Amino acid sequence: MSHYPATERERRIPWKVLHTTVSAIFQACKMSAEDAGLLATTLVQADLRGCHSHGVLRVPEYVFKLREGGVDPAAKPLVVHDAKAAMVVDGNNSMGQIGSCFATRCSRCRKT
Repeated sequence: MSHYPATERERRIPWKVLHTTVSAIFQACKMSAEDAGLLATTLVQADLRGCHSHGVLRVPEYVFKLREGGVDPAAKPLVVHDAKAAMVVDGNNSMGQIGSCFATRCSRCRKT
């Protein structure tokens, strides 16, 4: 696990405050509250695990992608092929965390 060195200028923000703030940022980019919350959770959890390269430092990059057309903030992943033993999920240009969460939670009884 990597750690940032402690310095006098280091700021620490309670994770709940950070999560709420990051989620609000993504909602301002026209993501649903549910998707924005999921995305915020993945980033904050990465920081809590010490994997800062995959944490909230990604927020500016993600905002750029959501606002400048690289990613569709309202995209909804869907199952495009179901072969029983495997399925193909189209993320529909959603954020990777949204598409991958859909794919891992998707059940054959609840296709959306």
